[in-house]
Amino acid sequence: MAGTVPKLKQFALKEQIRTMKSDIESNSEEIEAKLNEIKEFSSKNYTLSQAIASIENLPEGIIRRKAATELESLMELTPDPVSHIELSAHESRVSVYTNEIYIDYEDYDYYMGRFRIDIQLSSSVIKITNLEKPVKGYHHPHVSQDGTPCLGNISSTVYYLMLHQDIYQLVTLLIQFLKSYNEQNPYLKINYWDPDYEDENDPIDRYESCYEDSSAYDCVICQDSNCPYHEEAQERCHEARQNPNECINCTADCIYSGNYDACFTAQMETDTPGCRACTYTDCPHHTEARRRA
Repeated sequence: MAGTVPKLKQFALKEQIRTMKSDIESNSEEIEAKLNEIKEFSSKNYTLSQAIASIENLPEGIIRRKAATELESLMELTPDPVSHIELSAHESRVSVYTNEIYIDYEDYDYYMGRFRIDIQLSSSVIKITNLEKPVKGYHHPHVSQDGTPCLGNISSTVYYLMLHQDIYQLVTLLIQFLKSYNEQNPYLKINYWDPDYEDENDPIDRYESCYEDSSAYDCVICQDSNCPYHEEAQERCHEARQNPNECINCTADCIYSGNYDACFTAQMETDTPGCRACTYTDCPHHTEARRRA
């Protein structure tokens, strides 16, 4: 028994060092992400300040003439590529209805449908709705199920045009966006807009079906690293445990398996009885172990 305590302490220290190194790496990544966010917010604040200055200095007469010119420019987009435009002064919204949109990709013309583009001027929010051909809930390969467009490298330009309420240029840019496809980051592959596309063996369906029929533990022991649900499986399984100490005797290849420190940290963050009610007396954090030490 006397030799067991030093071994436990040695094991605990090694695990603690490993955890701390992992935390350092994770913190460094978080710092970099936050710095990028700060740069983005600083850039947006600068753009906002410039927009405020330009708007405040405009006489009301110029604003009215600019709005009239803007409306005339918008109407030039009809009947092609825009079928009609609706204006809602009460909601500060411009709704643009497109004609048929096609995407030419890999020598195939994909018919995407007709779209409504809602531009909320007061809040700078853009929503895009596929009025004819949404697929699996998605309006477009680069538009989420709730209608939010993933604008990628044109996001800063869209933001600038929204602030300056250059609606004509904004609508023109968004229509070009709807006619484009980037295979690197779609919500859904453009192949799904081909009516003859067979998706029975497509990974997105296979993985979704497997995920819906599996437990979090099943995802942990699965070795398919290509699965989009694989990366966060360990965290999901750990969170699903009714008590963190259930992970101690688990034989899965998981960072929480047999990790007394992770169990101890989780216990301290919950309202469970914690270490006092635990039966794993070999744990270095257990009261019996500390008493023997």
